[in-house]
Amino acid sequence: MSDAPPTRTHRFTRQAFLLSTALSVGAAAGPRAQLAFAQTGGGDSEILKFALTLELLEARFYERGLRLVEELSEEERAGLAELRDNEFEHVRVLSRLIRRLGATPVTEPQFDFGDAFSSNSRFLEVAQQLEELGVGAYQGAMTGIADRQVLAVAGAIAQVEARHSAVVRLLREEPVAPDALDRSLARDAVVERVEPFLAE
Repeated sequence: MSDAPPTRTHRFTRQAFLLSTALSVGAAAGPRAQLAFAQTGGGDSEILKFALTLELLEARFYERGLRLVEELSEEERAGLAELRDNEFEHVRVLSRLIRRLGATPVTEPQFDFGDAFSSNSRFLEVAQQLEELGVGAYQGAMTGIADRQVLAVAGAIAQVEARHSAVVRLLREEPVAPDALDRSLARDAVVERVEPFLAE
């Protein structure tokens, strides 16, 4: 076995393998991905509406980034495109579930992503921030959900968001699971992190 350091080609070959593995595992939960989001109070429909806002944010982020960030590698583009498609499916499922509960889905806000698309590295940095925000938000939502079906959906989406975070960490060559336990985020903490992405 050679002791020579891996070349860029070797690193991307390994990266492509790891990405395909992470995404194929995530795909098993994909059809179940229909969810809810963070915070007690307001009822399940309000939690779902809050979740929908976050999913719209993530979906538009990937949609614009894949169009505007030109230096993405083939592996990066393929992996992030799958994340984008997952986020749009989350939007569709959440919207249907909100209507099933007799409520009206939120109107999509205007988003401002600032310098998120200024470079490959910045795009991936913000992607990691958003995915980890999603994981913490869904985890924080669990205690506020009354309906068992909504709770099951929340767990399914939380799993997919965690896999998204792992994929982005792989692309950034960072540890996939640096902590044994993820932290839950309260609604106020989530709102504080989302607000900078909302256009005036």
